[in-house]
Amino acid sequence: MFSLSVEVKKDFKLVSAGPFVTSPLNNVKLINKLASILGNPIYDPHGDPIPDEKGKIQKSNFIKLSEAKVKFNYKVMGVTDHSTTFLKYLEKHNLIIGASINIKTIEDFDNSIVLICQRKEVNISPEAADCIIVQSI
Repeated sequence: MFSLSVEVKKDFKLVSAGPFVTSPLNNVKLINKLASILGNPIYDPHGDPIPDEKGKIQKSNFIKLSEAKVKFNYKVMGVTDHSTTFLKYLEKHNLIIGASINIKTIEDFDNSIVLICQRKEVNISPEAADCIIVQSI
């Protein structure tokens, strides 16, 4: 099992001897070590960009799910509503960060979206679709 604390302790000289003496955020070697352990992500778990070591942010081609096109495939990259009820709603439908989805139809009447996620059909309201950030795949 992977343990971040074990990985960091392997290179303990990167961590300040006394807690709160030096902020870990000021330790470039520690930041780079943690980034490497995590696979050098370019987005955080909420879908927000993470700058590289030079402070540059990779440009994204994210759109709101409400802007998605029928018969296209997308990957869920983030959300704009972080409320507990919305996150539980997404989890209930397996619409978690990294989930692959296919837009089956968009209803003309109310713009609700019927999509396929993990082989299950899910109906999403326009309001919910407006809060889900996706990337074309």
